Amino acid sequence: IFQVGYQKILTLTYVDKLIDDVHKEFRDKYRNEFQQKGTLALLNGTFDFKDDFTRLLREAEESSKTRAPVAMKTFEQSLKSQKTIKCMIETRGEKPKEKVKPKKNKGSKKEGIEVAAPGKAPVGEKQLPGAGDREELSKDEILQKNREEFFKRHMKAGERASKSPKPEAQKEKGKKPRVWDLGNSNAKIAVQLCESVAKKLEGKVMGTFTTVTSTVKQALQEALVQILQPQRRVDVLRDVMDAQRQHRPYVVTFCGVNGVGKSTNLAKISFWLIENGFSVLIAACDTFRAGAVEQLRTHTRRLNALHPPESHGGRTMVQLYEKGYGKDAAGIAMEAISYARNQGFDVVLVDTAGRMQDNAPLMTALAKLIAVNAPDLVLFVGEALVGNEAVDQLV
Repeated sequence: IFQVGYQKILTLTYVDKLIDDVHKEFRDKYRNEFQQKGTLALLNGTFDFKDDFTRLLREAEESSKTRAPVAMKTFEQSLKSQKTIKCMIETRGEKPKEKVKPKKNKGSKKEGIEVAAPGKAPVGEKQLPGAGDREELSKDEILQKNREEFFKRHMKAGERASKSPKPEAQKEKGKKPRVWDLGNSNAKIAVQLCESVAKKLEGKVMGTFTTVTSTVKQALQEALVQILQPQRRVDVLRDVMDAQRQHRPYVVTFCGVNGVGKSTNLAKISFWLIENGFSVLIAACDTFRAGAVEQLRTHTRRLNALHPPESHGGRTMVQLYEKGYGKDAAGIAMEAISYARNQGFDVVLVDTAGRMQDNAPLMTALAKLIAVNAPDLVLFVGEALVGNEAVDQLV
């Protein structure tokens, strides 16, 4: 049995190999005796293995020394510490260095260090003037010449840069980020709101248990509620009854962005008006989107199934007015209002095409529709879930 003890300050990397070698050597040396006498008979015997073990230990130590990793040089042993100004200046009596580093040109591949012949200069490199006479010059003269050469090189580089200016690097084309100045706020309205809150807080005495933050927040909330409060009363049923007394239909126009649900909300309001006993004429003024007229036709059929004419004295409660696609929306709305007045419909619901605020042609068409027909109520249909789609359309 061989027992090996590791010291804390010494790392023996050859221990495993030494144990294997000792095991093989001992087994090969005494194999015949083990086979003839048996292992149990030799337990109390003695074996002369000291010289062999010493030899194997010496071989393991020698092999570990040859394979030992190279130790890292200290800073004092490195070449960087030896590169001083004194060793870079060639003094009298020293041989010039044979190795010359070639100049690196932009766009060219890296080249190795070439050994220059004593009498010849490498191709593409300029030989410094007076390089062969440096041994005869003093240190001060060498320094003065080095300074002059340095300033000459920098002057030439500046002239080349002024003659041939570098073109500006082309920016990579890509999708512009979805960032707008001032975000989604109106600076003018924000300033007015802050001024109104400041005037409201002037001279206000704060309570004992109130903070400045809570007081300002409460004042801002009151100002926003005052701004968002409607300036006129909105009572659709009363307004429809007033229009009936004037023997004209009550006109409601729906507008909003694409896919927000204008036609769906129009059908819901139609159902609500029919439940309150008013007849509805739906004007299909969305002549741009494919399937818009068919969608309104389906809504009309479903509403008539829920409120058949038999339940209202033979009177059709909802009807669709459409002229197909590609027509003028303002003209279709005008014809629908005239048709509703002649047929005695109580309410006209005008469905328009979805549009974004930055789409000038569609916004102009919507302005024309409202200016020509003068609807009693304009409803903007908005929904939070349509925000991403609206951003995609703007970008």
